[in-house]
Amino acid sequence: MSKKFDLSLNLSKTKVLLFGSKNACNQFDENIHVKLNDVNLEVAEECRTNFRHLTSIQISPTQMYWWAVCGLKTPYPHRKVLSKATKTTLCEALVLSHFDFCMPVYRPCLDSSDLYRLQEVQNSCLRFIHGVRKFNS
Repeated sequence: MSKKFDLSLNLSKTKVLLFGSKNACNQFDENIHVKLNDVNLEVAEECRTNFRHLTSIQISPTQMYWWAVCGLKTPYPHRKVLSKATKTTLCEALVLSHFDFCMPVYRPCLDSSDLYRLQEVQNSCLRFIHGVRKFNS
């Protein structure tokens, strides 16, 4: 709560959300007791954020990868007339924003193949911005 800006949480709507594997969440679920103004907060099982429904951590890196690829395909035909600054802004808005969402939370859940695909998307953005072909070295 921020007394400086006169902001306070609605205690009837405020909940605690645990992130982690099901085993870890089940282990800590009974032991978590968070109080705010002497009110015990409920531990939630799921939440809605940015129009995505999350239950525990069910991240689909493949789906995020295809959203990013589709986001890059939109401005690609116009790559020769766009400035580097515009291309950078488009990459950040249309592509990389899919991966920036909650990255500290789902990053530990990604395996090496998912990280490789993420690196491929980042490399595609760099090639798009700087006008380098895929197999040029």
